[in-house]
Amino acid sequence: MLKILEKVVNYFTWIEDRMLTIVPLLLLIVSIFAVFNRYFFKYSMGWYEEISIYLFMLLVYWGTSKAARDESHYSVNIIIDKFKGKVRSYLIIIIWSICLLISLLGAYFGIQMSLITTMKTVSLKIPNSIILFSTIAMGFIGMSVRYLYKIINRIKNLKEDYEKEGSEKW
Repeated sequence: MLKILEKVVNYFTWIEDRMLTIVPLLLLIVSIFAVFNRYFFKYSMGWYEEISIYLFMLLVYWGTSKAARDESHYSVNIIIDKFKGKVRSYLIIIIWSICLLISLLGAYFGIQMSLITTMKTVSLKIPNSIILFSTIAMGFIGMSVRYLYKIINRIKNLKEDYEKEGSEKW
């Protein structure tokens, strides 16, 4: 199971890295194009705002998955820093489990929102369900996969450390 999860994480990482490279560039290009049209040609585009919001949502929610991968989410480590060894590892597993639960709830509700939404964007007529699924749901799914992978690896490392300590005592 760990091998399959590792392949899923690697594939998701590949997609995520491409998304977080291309989307900011597209956002920059669309913004420059809109400003250029507005000030030099006195022509304002209606679809610009929709694309900008959608691209920004992609950045935010896929970026949360990357932050989970890099362990760069804000955290308060006052409690964790007071402990060492196995207790610290157990606390980290508990915290990651809570993060996994929250990200699973976010994925569930993101999918539910995308299933019940029937509206389309005003200018581009893109179904909001596609936008909600590709941003909110996929961002939380990515976080869930990452936290699950990190928890399993931490538990595996704890077992290996325990077996190593047991063999050293004998």
